[in-house]
Amino acid sequence: MVKNHGNCLSYCRKLVHEPWDHTSGELPFASRESHDPVVNMDAKQSAADTSAPSIPASANWAYQNQAWWNIIEQDPGMAINMKQMADTIDGIAYMAGQGSSNTADSDAGQSTLGDTLGDFAKWGKGEITGAIGSYVSSYLLNLCMGSIFGASSKKQEIINTLGKIRNQLKTIVVNQGIMVQDLEEIIKLLEANTKQNIILSLSNPVGKIQANLQKLQGYSRTQIGKSSKSLNSFANGVVNSNEGVYEAMAEMNTIIQQVVGINLPEAVLNAMDTGLTSNPNFYFITQQFFLYYASLQVQGAQLVVQANNYLNNATVNKLDSPLKISGEAVHYYNRHLIGGKRPGGDKPILVQQRDLYRSENEDYYSSFQWMVGDDLPSDLCVGLLPDVAQQNAPLFYNQPSDLILYGLVSQNLKNWTNGYDVISKNPGAGTWTLPPIQGWRYPTTDEWNDIIAPGKTTHTNDIFNYLFDEGFITDGTKSAFTSLWTRDSAWQNEIWGANSNHFNHQPTIPQPTNSAYGTSIDWWRHNYGGSGGMGHGPWNYRFTGSYPLAYVNNCSTVPFSSLILGDESYPWFGVSGGVMVTDASALQSPAKVNSDPTVFEYNQTQQIVYCDANNQISNLWNNNGQWTYRNLSELSGYNGEATGNPSVVINGADLYVFLNDTSGKLHCIQHNGSTWTPVDITTQSQQNAGSGVTVPAAQGSPSAVVFNSVLSVFYRDANNELSCIYLNGSQWIYYSPYNDAKASTAVNGDPFAYAYLDQLHVLYPGDAYMQACDVFAINGTWYFQILNTLTNPSGSQQGQGTVRGCQFSNSNHQQAHNVYWDENNHVADFFYVGQWGYQDLNSLPQGITVPDAAGNPVPFSPAANWLHVVYPDSNKQLSDLYWNGSQWNYQNLYELVKSSTGVSVPAPQGAVSILGLFFVVFRDENDELSSILYNGQDWVYQNLSQMAVTKNKG
Repeated sequence: MVKNHGNCLSYCRKLVHEPWDHTSGELPFASRESHDPVVNMDAKQSAADTSAPSIPASANWAYQNQAWWNIIEQDPGMAINMKQMADTIDGIAYMAGQGSSNTADSDAGQSTLGDTLGDFAKWGKGEITGAIGSYVSSYLLNLCMGSIFGASSKKQEIINTLGKIRNQLKTIVVNQGIMVQDLEEIIKLLEANTKQNIILSLSNPVGKIQANLQKLQGYSRTQIGKSSKSLNSFANGVVNSNEGVYEAMAEMNTIIQQVVGINLPEAVLNAMDTGLTSNPNFYFITQQFFLYYASLQVQGAQLVVQANNYLNNATVNKLDSPLKISGEAVHYYNRHLIGGKRPGGDKPILVQQRDLYRSENEDYYSSFQWMVGDDLPSDLCVGLLPDVAQQNAPLFYNQPSDLILYGLVSQNLKNWTNGYDVISKNPGAGTWTLPPIQGWRYPTTDEWNDIIAPGKTTHTNDIFNYLFDEGFITDGTKSAFTSLWTRDSAWQNEIWGANSNHFNHQPTIPQPTNSAYGTSIDWWRHNYGGSGGMGHGPWNYRFTGSYPLAYVNNCSTVPFSSLILGDESYPWFGVSGGVMVTDASALQSPAKVNSDPTVFEYNQTQQIVYCDANNQISNLWNNNGQWTYRNLSELSGYNGEATGNPSVVINGADLYVFLNDTSGKLHCIQHNGSTWTPVDITTQSQQNAGSGVTVPAAQGSPSAVVFNSVLSVFYRDANNELSCIYLNGSQWIYYSPYNDAKASTAVNGDPFAYAYLDQLHVLYPGDAYMQACDVFAINGTWYFQILNTLTNPSGSQQGQGTVRGCQFSNSNHQQAHNVYWDENNHVADFFYVGQWGYQDLNSLPQGITVPDAAGNPVPFSPAANWLHVVYPDSNKQLSDLYWNGSQWNYQNLYELVKSSTGVSVPAPQGAVSILGLFFVVFRDENDELSSILYNGQDWVYQNLSQMAVTKNKG
């Protein structure tokens, strides 16, 4: 187990002369049990240090990360081959790690990493597997030299050592053969010309490497040693740049990364870009190609290293003669293998190939990467859909539809929904063990067509068996599934007509339930003109309405009802079940929060916007009960960098999100009901400004408001004055309310605009004392006042942040309340009730000590006679000072949640945003969106960032 730096020579001697202690359960070198980071070797370690040496980071990265190891071991064969490739790279890394200063030309006399053949022979007494086996085999040809077999005392040890190296080589050869069998079916999928140009072209270099590997394996069988002539011939053949392994390696790399024509990763991706790929296929099918050809090249590099080390030590004929590391061997390791260091920062060839696989498959793995860590291991080319322990079914990824499919065709999914709430609508699914993915729904009809497209020709009129052949499982009988839900619904005119066989009274029948919108029953019967009941035929019925659609075996859709009730013989109760899916982008976490959020309602939908950690505008919206994330910057095509807090207004049917960019320009992202559009309102207002007028740049966060049907955006400008850009028809116009009001106090923070009766007020903290300043308009005329000077002289004289106000109806009297975080860490309230007044809200609740403020308070009035002021307090919780129509009261929102649900809420950052009664949204200490909701019964905490799925559309 790699614990720290150490000297390889001393450590090797220790392992040779001292028995390995198996009782610790630790491996001597890098292993999956190790959780310590792999670090580079320190060439200056003392020779007396016998602790396990560290090795350069290589393929064993995956074994040092438990999340990745749990995934790797799902496929034992893949895990074995990955480990062998990792061990070989690590073994060569031992050989080369300190050899750069001790090459064949060194005067040191003895390499710091090389030892004598006699010491290598002693490995035959103990362990010689894994990375240490590859390290020793870097000098395999030297161990085969006939001249050293004359030392009878060491002969058997040399034979034992060669035998153990041979077993390692044999395992590699056998495993590569198994991998070829696994790849045969995949290779058949490649387009004929591609197969000819790539796969067959690779057969020559592959054959050379494998033939030399097998020949080397044969050499290791020697009982008397091999002649110098044969070893020289083999070594020179390996490093022959025109026809040897050296040349084969170059040829293989050229074909895999072919610049002209199609490269191997792209060819495989093209062959596999339809149908279903799942975790049983392990890292997408390209992982097998990458691992197979990477392993071959690693073996090829090992051959070249062995050949160069032999040629560099060909004159050695005694067991105690020191071995030297070949400079060519070190160069080859650095040039080709993961972990190598090339001059000029060039990437090793295997790293280049790995990056090519990654770039070709990025759309596949990038959505899932967060589930297993931030970084891909160095030997893995693409990502994976990991299982959850005891998961009921595998996950599948369908590229054409960009969907994750839960691989269970279930008879328990008979209740229809068009939302992301399949689990809650179907109680039979409530006990399933599911992966950490939110938002399961049914596929649309178009998505079903994408999912089953490859099976349409092979499973005609039997399409659901295609799913089972692909690896889906079922909790019912396969043949029983003839219809599976879609997310769609459609209007049906007079469907499901039937004869009730009742002649006299109109019968009562179960009516289809839970349809998409609503239904009506049309009863009718033939009148034959006879007397009495004999003159009529039996009662018939048919239905009209919008009904959910199910996908059926012939790839069409049929209307069904939902919620099985009563007699299942009725036709509308015949749906077989369903399959759950979610958008692949749902696996991406919403971007981290980097501002105060704003919550609002638009088109009867709860929405939240914020500036994210990528300086873009992010949006969460409540999509039929499922919080959904989208990036408004990307949707609108806004390419700038946002900063500060966004401001939102709704003007008519349009939504406007205003933001300041890092260059001081104001923009809006506008939604007109169908499309998102970015507008640079600073530039537009400058174009509309009169001659000689310069629209000043913005600082901080804007505040937008609609007053008297005019949309205005107020901001602190670069001159520390209050500026405004307003919408006049379709044109953005600039003016200065600061100048018009003859304001005398500089703006020292973000403004806040709100309407009170027929007045427009724009509050801001002024000057160094951050007093509550108010620029306000009455009948089109602007005025200026400092609220601190209008009230009790003993009141607050200094603030610490923004000033916010709201209109409040108390006993049918309209009041204005303007609050800020004052110099005493209390909430100061400057209120207007026909005359100006001041109150310290923290001191008003009776019989309770109210926590100090630690951030900006936010006032809001959800209903007449109720006024709330919520603020982050000194206990890193949210406090609420509220008026209930008769007195001021206090409540701690965190304590309310704890007592209702037992849940602890993370600490807040910044000011809250509030909607309705009672939905509080805030940025928490983890830079995620948190909320506290009163649902009429309980106070509930929700982490909206973790609940949200991603759908960057519309």
